[in-house]
Amino acid sequence: MHVELLFGKDLADWDKYILRKKASIYSTVSWLDLLKKTYRFDCACLCVKKNGVISGGIPIFFVKSILLGNKICSNPFNLFGDIFYDNESECELLIGSLLNLYQHNSFNVIHLRTFQKLPESIIYKYNIKQSDSKVIPILKLSSDYDEFIKNCKKQFRINLKSSILKISGSGEFAVFSSCYSNKDWKDFYHLVCKLFKNKHLMFPAPFEFFLNIRKYWSKENYSLYILRHREKCVAGILILKFKDKAYYSWSASSIEYNKWGVSTFLLHHIIEDLATQGISWFDLGVTSSENKGLLFFKTRWGADIVHPYDYLIFLKKKLVYNEYSSSQSFLTLRKPIKLLPDFIFSSLTRLLYRHLA
Repeated sequence: MHVELLFGKDLADWDKYILRKKASIYSTVSWLDLLKKTYRFDCACLCVKKNGVISGGIPIFFVKSILLGNKICSNPFNLFGDIFYDNESECELLIGSLLNLYQHNSFNVIHLRTFQKLPESIIYKYNIKQSDSKVIPILKLSSDYDEFIKNCKKQFRINLKSSILKISGSGEFAVFSSCYSNKDWKDFYHLVCKLFKNKHLMFPAPFEFFLNIRKYWSKENYSLYILRHREKCVAGILILKFKDKAYYSWSASSIEYNKWGVSTFLLHHIIEDLATQGISWFDLGVTSSENKGLLFFKTRWGADIVHPYDYLIFLKKKLVYNEYSSSQSFLTLRKPIKLLPDFIFSSLTRLLYRHLA
């Protein structure tokens, strides 16, 4: 049994391996390649091999940030992937190998975001810190949409029906399920930027990231859904797909259309559409347990809450990046974002986003 780093063409073996596992789309080679092309991160898969065959492993990114320091992580940008191992010995071999990688490079922290729990003995031995601030609502879909809706709470069903009747009855809204044109993606990204700038006070992923999904991924692995009022894009949701699971990845809606319930209406359409495609599970996205409003929006569909595992091994001094999105000090620092002219906001997004991983 030994550990091996897979790069380039050798990563095809990793993709074959995870097809046999209950793996996330964020552990696929397509995802690694997407982030490498967009952000120029070095990435690889650290694998345990027995007799030349992969028996476990974890995707890793080498992130060098001028803002937050250098780290090795299993997935940047607050997304969760996988660490696979057959037993505790394999897990210790993987963690030990990650530490050896640090010794030969200038990294400050190892950050593992996974759906699989590490053994308590490993956590204790390597002084691994844990965070439980993130949850993921996951929805079990049914091919019978009407039966699926019956499982939702009564008041939500009433509100949803009202929203559907209001929007559909107006005759002025239209849902587009297969959006591939430049206009569709630009309109969607404009909504994303507006939401992040004015509400979240954060920089979104650069437009290049979304264009690379469209450019390099098969249409079977993503869908951009857009809701338009007349010609205006008022809501959009980008869905990623892998095997029998869909992922609610990026979304935005126009604040002035909130009274119409456009986000709920569009999500209703997506859930119905995904079920007809044979999708069994719908990952509604990483959500802060403190964001009660967003959590309510996602769980009222009847989703079960999954608690992923967020592990940190500090190799030097503790870094500030882990507090970026939630601490009061960073919230104060982020307030001027709202005041930036749009062209400066867009330029800073392209320049800085990769350094916030």
